[in-house]
Amino acid sequence: MHGEPISYSKPKVERKVTAATAGSYLSLLAVLTVLQAISADLDLIAWLPD
Repeated sequence: MHGEPISYSKPKVERKVTAATAGSYLSLLAVLTVLQAISADLDLIAWLPD
């Protein structure tokens, strides 16, 4: 009726959202790596008080 078809496409994800997602993933990976290293060698935290 109007001559131009309406296209419903997915909106593009902004670059800052992609960067924030990547940063969150990498920081979580770093935390999990530290926790895995500590659980493998408990002497790393033996100096902490109980």
